[in-house]
Amino acid sequence: MKRLFIAISFHPDEQIINLISRLRSSMSKLDKVNWVNANLFHLTLKFIGNFKEDNLPQLIEKIRFCTTPVSPFQFELDQIKAFGSQYHPRVIILSTKENTNLQHLHSLLEQQLRLLGIKKDVGNFVPHLTLARIHQIDDRKMFWDAIHRNQLSQPIPVQVNEIVLYESILTKGYQPQYIALQKFPLIK
Repeated sequence: MKRLFIAISFHPDEQIINLISRLRSSMSKLDKVNWVNANLFHLTLKFIGNFKEDNLPQLIEKIRFCTTPVSPFQFELDQIKAFGSQYHPRVIILSTKENTNLQHLHSLLEQQLRLLGIKKDVGNFVPHLTLARIHQIDDRKMFWDAIHRNQLSQPIPVQVNEIVLYESILTKGYQPQYIALQKFPLIK
């Protein structure tokens, strides 16, 4: 079994690196937050979970079917937010502006992967980059002030030229290892 997901890889520019650095330095030193290594940034289109290696060729064919009619496109990163409640935030994210291309690609993948017995996602698809996982916040007011103070001055466009099927290997630390199993260029 392999633990798989389909994503758009993302290589942050200096503006994003500086934004994250400012955000990190404005948080309480008592917070327990695990920041994602910038080399691991991606926008997940579909988390598959554990998947039998024998069925990998069929999965690759379904993803190819979904990506073949899609042209390269752009989306925009626009706000730092947190998943979870105001009292118990769990994840710090960089959200995207609403984008029909992302929504369409996600829907295509959901439809096709159901044919392989992969369940639909529970809840709405919320495209984002995960910046950090939160284990404990020392001072919620200070946390939310830091989030509100450290926003982008304008949206950042991201060009999408390919989709990637990744294997996720969980390690004893908090940083997983991602291995690109197959890349699907958008070339229509």
